[in-house]
Formats: sequence, structure tokens, C-alpha cells
Amino acid sequence: MTEFDISAIPDLVNNLLFGGTNEPAAQLVLSAVMIFTCMLPMMIARQKVEMMMAVMAIVIFAMVAIGWLDDLAATVLILIIAAMLAKTLSRWVRG
Repeated sequence: MTEFDISAIPDLVNNLLFGGTNEPAAQLVLSAVMIFTCMLPMMIARQKVEMMMAVMAIVIFAMVAIGWLDDLAATVLILIIAAMLAKTLSRWVRG
């Protein structure tokens, strides 16, 4: 039986796409693919935007926990999600 290290996937993506020269870009590409994979069923089912943003945040936290995404990139992505949620909340308040 062969062993597979799930935290090595960003390195494999980096080697495949960028020849081992750009680890942060490989992490962001992998993150975008994972977020889209999780979001597509929710988009098709027409879930609320708030639920989709919560799922996006959970996926980002999971990728940080696994080691697929570094802390700085996760912080930027979470701030983008928070800004989108703030816009939704401001629409609610305005009525």
C-alpha cells in the first residue's frame, strides 16, 4: 500500500503548473478550485448568499488547517468574504 500525504498537494500542483517556482500561486489556484467545487452545488440549489459565504470561510479555514494555504492568503480571502458580507448586512439595515 502506498502512502499519500494530503498536505503535499500544493507542492504537486506547484510542480505541475509552475515547474516548482511559485508556491503561493499554486496554493491560490488550489484554493480557488476547492472553493468553486464546494460552492457549485450551493449555487445550483440557489442557497442564500450568507450561507455560501459561511461555507467559503469554512473551506478556507479547513485549507489552512490542512496546510494547503498560508495564513496571509487566508487572511486576505477572509477579509474579502467579510467585505461581501458587510455589503449584504448594509442592504438589510437600509431595508
